[in-house]
Amino acid sequence: MLSVSVIGHFTLPTPVNDTYIPSKTSGYSVGYDTDTTVQDGNTRFNLETAVAVNTEIGYSFAITNAAVLKSFSVLADIAYYMQNFGVQYNITDGGVFVDQFYFHTLSLGTMFRFNFVRSVPDIPASFGIGYGVRIPFSANRTIVNSGDKEKLNLSYNNIRSLFFNDVILYGKMAFDVYYYFTKNFAFSHGVYITYNHGMQYYNTVTGYSKHGYSSIDLGISVSLYFGRENPNKKS
Repeated sequence: MLSVSVIGHFTLPTPVNDTYIPSKTSGYSVGYDTDTTVQDGNTRFNLETAVAVNTEIGYSFAITNAAVLKSFSVLADIAYYMQNFGVQYNITDGGVFVDQFYFHTLSLGTMFRFNFVRSVPDIPASFGIGYGVRIPFSANRTIVNSGDKEKLNLSYNNIRSLFFNDVILYGKMAFDVYYYFTKNFAFSHGVYITYNHGMQYYNTVTGYSKHGYSSIDLGISVSLYFGRENPNKKS
């Protein structure tokens, strides 16, 4: 079974984990005064949008003599995923410091799907749960310091020099419904929620030694499935 999906999502930040530890010198400068101090820090609460292109490939195990649950699928979950994290601080001089990352990542994970047929209406659907890692290979960073804006393009080596750990761990739940054109070819749409355990990075600008970013993504997906058999189709 193979699926190809286009995904759009909104990112809801979770509280920033600011840690005071002996900081390691970062090899990548953001170009702002390192004496800047902050009053408090919190995640940005405006919605951030992003996209992803996802492929699931694997195998389904049929469940016989069941009225609703028809099969169980084990899938490799591979995607290009744009992951964003952002934080906003109030600076002691009355200004605002904003730091926003858009990571371009290779997402590698495992997805488990329970495939069933709803009684009303009689349309196939699935509930999935999965986990994995996202590996950033580049990023776009926007820094706003009291109205002054700087945009940076980060390479993989820049990301490694900025962050203590350079992968994003995630857990995911998804619900999809399927509309079959033939016995083994279907269109689907669905919704999902993902928790992303963010990377921690060195920050000399705000006075914190280390930041930890996490977020929750709420998204919709549109997919094409190849080789996924219609459970309503009689052989």
